[in-house]
Amino acid sequence: MNAPLPRSSCVAVVQAQGGQPVPACLDALSLALSLSGAGERTLLAILAPNPEPVARDLAGQYGCPTVAVSVADGASAGSLAAVLAGMVREAGAQWVCLGHTPFSADLAPALAVLAGGCCVPGVEAVERGEGGPVFSRSVAGGRLIQKISPLAFPAVLTVLGGSQTPPEESVGPAGEVVFREAGAAPEGIRSLGVLRRTGQEPGLADAEAVVAVGRGMGCEENLGAARRLAALFPRGVLAGSRPACDLGWLPHRCQVGITGATVAPALYLACGISGAFQHVAGMRGSRFVVAVNRDENAPIFHVADLGVKEDAVNFLPLLAQACEKRRKEGGS
Repeated sequence: MNAPLPRSSCVAVVQAQGGQPVPACLDALSLALSLSGAGERTLLAILAPNPEPVARDLAGQYGCPTVAVSVADGASAGSLAAVLAGMVREAGAQWVCLGHTPFSADLAPALAVLAGGCCVPGVEAVERGEGGPVFSRSVAGGRLIQKISPLAFPAVLTVLGGSQTPPEESVGPAGEVVFREAGAAPEGIRSLGVLRRTGQEPGLADAEAVVAVGRGMGCEENLGAARRLAALFPRGVLAGSRPACDLGWLPHRCQVGITGATVAPALYLACGISGAFQHVAGMRGSRFVVAVNRDENAPIFHVADLGVKEDAVNFLPLLAQACEKRRKEGGS
């Protein structure tokens, strides 16, 4: 018999891979903690084949009651949605927060239907309105901001990675951990497995520094200095705008923007990127943005903390050389 769940107005659903929470799910946890009522603890639901280690870590870090949901091989969004909908009803939750990931794009609407509520995808911010929380999300390819006040509950929200401040850890006791299981896929659905990225390079979601190149770099042969710069950071990654990836300079898994990845590194260096809204939507959560572009009217300068009006093809080799020299001299 399953242990009963505590009552909570907010549930944060956290996917775990390789024994670690998916980064975007920590943004969902942060939003969930802010939505919970005063003196109330958010309920965490950890989804993984072996969820107990992650569940106990997060229960200790944030002091939240936590459900470790064992996900069977081949479990579908439908089977997980059924388990989560039962948990949401049992907890009496009004809000359910998930990271904005490919899997949650399938899971969130199914959960909203089974729980009898609504779904708001791609949440970037929240503000307090007269009738309760108002959620903001980008629409029309990032050109407009839509504000939504849910009228049906529970409201299932997917939260963009990098859109929230990191959740604050608790100084109190660890939350209790209970267990649930999710069944396999229903008849008619068959899992084809998961393809993992090969190699040891960090992914965009994990990068602390992103060196992004655009069409202004001229050709693939001019990317050498950008690669050298990215390699100078312990968690540096080379990325590209959609035109750069469409031209074949970089694989599409390196693309940042509306149709690519959303990133929020400590440093984002935009090189030869004009700054179209489709690209800016994918990197607006970056903490410090440096733009290098020879066009002083390029839109990227409007979102940059530091702008360099220079041809990136000429500037980057000089910057890489200066950084390499400083590193050899013992500088940071």
